[in-house]
Amino acid sequence: MFKENYHSEGFPVFVDLGSNDGRVVAVASALGYKSYGIELDKDAYKSASDNFTALRHQVSSLEHATLYHGNYSDKSLIDKIPFRDAFVFYNYDDSNVGEIAALIARQGKPGAFLILQAYADYSVRIPLRLVGVLDHQNRKYNPPIFDVFQKPVPYSRKR
Repeated sequence: MFKENYHSEGFPVFVDLGSNDGRVVAVASALGYKSYGIELDKDAYKSASDNFTALRHQVSSLEHATLYHGNYSDKSLIDKIPFRDAFVFYNYDDSNVGEIAALIARQGKPGAFLILQAYADYSVRIPLRLVGVLDHQNRKYNPPIFDVFQKPVPYSRKR
């Protein structure tokens, strides 16, 4: 749904901040993204890593997917992942929405998107612009609904 509405040239970068079992990283990779997943929970990371290892010889798109164990705010981890090149950041369910948005505002490239589960805690300030809602069922049956935020692109006046 996202890729149909928001396009990028070339081979875009996707970063899942809290990748759990890695399925979103795998799907993004299959859709043509260079995908990175960061997971803090050691067991979830190990499970995802084991699954990726077992599937790599069957699913060629996984060669463009990388998983990391750690905290997405860790500078040494941020240096390993091309945050400044990322076209899409994703987070499904995290109480640190403000921290994630601030990280993208600082480290993300202008125009980068953040996709958040719509019932995340928005009581904190989000320094990104809400640009859309991904909702394939028009909010009728309480499906997973996602809000799409974007880091503003600096305005340049042409003379």
